[in-house]
Amino acid sequence: MAEKSTPNPMRKLDRKYAATTLKGIHRNYGQLKGNKKVEAQICFIFDTTGSMAAYFEAVKQQLGKFVTDLLLDLPQLQIALMAHGDYGDEDSSYIINSVNFSNDVEHLLDWISKVGPSGGGDFPECYELALFEARKTLSWSTDDTVTRAVVMVGDAPPHGANEHEKIDWKEEVQALKQDGVRIYGIRCGHSHESFYQSIANLSNGHLIEFSDTQMMTELFMELCYREVQFRAEKLTTHEELSVALKTPEDRKKALINTVSACLLGEPVFYSEVASAIQLKIESLAESITTNDQNPEFLLQLAAYVRNVVYIRATANFLLALAISKPDCKEFVEKYFNLIVKLPSDLAQVMQYHLKRNKSIPSFLRRCVQSKFLEFDEYSLAKHDKAGNQKKAEKNKEKRRAKNVEKGKKRAKEEGRPVREPTQKNPVEGDDLTPKPVKREKALGLKQIIRLCHITEPVNIVMSIVGKKYPSNVEEFNKSGLKGEFQPERAGKRMKLQVPLTWETELAAKGNKPEVWEDLLSQKKLPFMAMLRNLRNFLVTGVKEDTHRTVLNRLKNEKQVENSKQFPFRFLSAFQAISFTDEQINQINGKENENPAPAAPARRGGAVAKPPLKKRPPPINPLEREMINEYEVALNESLRISIAKNVAHLDGSALLLCDVSGSMTYNPSKTIKGVYSSAKTSADIGLLMASMIQAVSQSAELVVFSSPNGSPGFVKVQPEASILKTWEALKIAAEGLGKETKFPYKILDEAIKNKTKYDYIFVISDMIIAPHKIHPAGSKISAKIQEYREEVNAEAQFICVDLFGHGSSSAGLNEDLEGNVHPKDLLITGYSDQILSYIGSRNQPDAQLKHVEGIYDELKKNGKEEVKE
Repeated sequence: MAEKSTPNPMRKLDRKYAATTLKGIHRNYGQLKGNKKVEAQICFIFDTTGSMAAYFEAVKQQLGKFVTDLLLDLPQLQIALMAHGDYGDEDSSYIINSVNFSNDVEHLLDWISKVGPSGGGDFPECYELALFEARKTLSWSTDDTVTRAVVMVGDAPPHGANEHEKIDWKEEVQALKQDGVRIYGIRCGHSHESFYQSIANLSNGHLIEFSDTQMMTELFMELCYREVQFRAEKLTTHEELSVALKTPEDRKKALINTVSACLLGEPVFYSEVASAIQLKIESLAESITTNDQNPEFLLQLAAYVRNVVYIRATANFLLALAISKPDCKEFVEKYFNLIVKLPSDLAQVMQYHLKRNKSIPSFLRRCVQSKFLEFDEYSLAKHDKAGNQKKAEKNKEKRRAKNVEKGKKRAKEEGRPVREPTQKNPVEGDDLTPKPVKREKALGLKQIIRLCHITEPVNIVMSIVGKKYPSNVEEFNKSGLKGEFQPERAGKRMKLQVPLTWETELAAKGNKPEVWEDLLSQKKLPFMAMLRNLRNFLVTGVKEDTHRTVLNRLKNEKQVENSKQFPFRFLSAFQAISFTDEQINQINGKENENPAPAAPARRGGAVAKPPLKKRPPPINPLEREMINEYEVALNESLRISIAKNVAHLDGSALLLCDVSGSMTYNPSKTIKGVYSSAKTSADIGLLMASMIQAVSQSAELVVFSSPNGSPGFVKVQPEASILKTWEALKIAAEGLGKETKFPYKILDEAIKNKTKYDYIFVISDMIIAPHKIHPAGSKISAKIQEYREEVNAEAQFICVDLFGHGSSSAGLNEDLEGNVHPKDLLITGYSDQILSYIGSRNQPDAQLKHVEGIYDELKKNGKEEVKE
């Protein structure tokens, strides 16, 4: 597992959890597929030249145990190992030294014992040759269901395509990709080589930056379990799910869990390679609509996801999926307006539909035409992504040309030679520069108008299409435009008016105190925009009365409730205004006589803020007292937000929060409502725990991972506010290890002392309480059952599965007949609305009942709000 301070775009899995869970998956799928095994092939390629020799030797010492443990757990996995030096290394006995795919432990250990480091001279190394040899000489399976991957470990660039063996690394990567092989680029040390990012991008793999040699084999272990999991998910076909999930209710709950998990990791639907979660959604949807003859459920779930969980792309995907199913036709027309809220939703639904179908059915045209009439000119102009993209590209090109001319003018003034714009790295050229991923062109409103034959409203349609205003009164009367003919517009191209928003005002006038004061006084700053800009109010130095306006809005219960902001929005704002004394002096233009040293990186991702951009000191200096007032107001906002989303818990609660290595994944780009403040999954879990504690009659907070000079867990006393409690939990987590060691001692003490808990929570990034009769030793579910038998038979066990891995498990606390305990609940993903089930749930399928009753609920409440 990589260091915590190292950014890692790969979703991490805890090794011990993965071992037990994936063995369970193998067993289940073995029953479904007969003798057909779950297989994966992984080739590890090591650079063993001078700069990498220390890494290779450190890995080599642990590699034997890694191979033995891994193949004992996953005998269906085949491993190939390859070491490479470089061309012309005189001190080396090899350029390429490899062992073919095998699950024979002794054979692999023999190769490991004999291979040694190579030499190394020039900086480029023969990575291109290693890729070529991996593709040509290894015995890759031809079975399309086998998962295949290459893990390339190094720190240097490859040789160019015109050097040595004339091998082009890009062609090798493309060839491997065509063969179904993804590549993980492991960039070691402090290397900044773009090669590793490029091979990952080109093969749908991942870049992983790494420097801790002690954790290298842990990382390899995770990658192997990850690949086997991909394989297991890939085998989940429609027929297999129908067998594994016995009843229609099981299948509906499985689809709800799968879709809810998208809140933390929403996939890119209809990408070049369909994600496992998309395939699973499609498979379950087919089973529910066709086999179970319940086509309405797909639309009910889409409405629930859009209006309760607020996942836009997933809701639009479900709607597009329903449109393609004939049985869903009547329900599409019934639910369309409850799911499509914005013009961008309309464009996305149409784009998803056209990915699957070449034609547009008449009922869909009617829905689109009707919905289009509800949008005003402002919203259409704001959400026309295709049109806005085109304008942004034109503006970017204009700015680039302007900057080039400025550079030429400056060069002439300074007597320097004028240079035409070229690449920054003429030596490397395009060979090692990662190509930006080509973004798929969004479907524009103009295309939707033409595809769906939209003619109303006339003024807006003509403006989007780009028609010219009528030249005379006769043409005006024929056009259908309303109002009076305007001769000054005759013959001119019609356009949507540019929406006047706080963004356009700020872009035009700059980040100045008077701009913010005007926006707030004229009520042009929505609550969410205000929340995002608290830091700007303080840094620019707005007037006292403006601060009072903002503080009053933050504490206004109605405004907070109507804003429908996720708690992480308030967390982002809280962290944005956490200024040090040094930063306050810097903002006010004062010198810091004894600047404090930079704070070290923390476990939870909290690091010292970078120096602020230099700007003139504000007229109204920033004061610590005002910052404190904002923090108090934010805590009040968060309290109101939680009070409206989380039911109060009558009774005592035990909250066990996983802060192990797998919780260091950075979800800030994938979770709705989470910005840079959510550095890790632990941030999400700990905030959830803080919120639950705040609405409980009494609660005991525990963070756990593994011993690091400690018992492996820490009990934390709640603070006066939710955000302060959250910070205390993060600090407590810093002294713990990286592995997952569940704190059974806490439950043992509760059983011994007869400590009564009405709720026991486990918050993790995966379901960590599998089948109680699972062979891998004492399990959490068995301990929970013991607690119920000895202390409190009515204790509710709630497992919060942040990433949705629980969907592949049989359930919580199953008995020998496979029945789930009625007091168990699995919550998948992160959502304030889902948290309300914790206190109000009276039966296991409450969430399912909510989904099935969503239409009546939304109609009753007049659900017309739009979640931006």
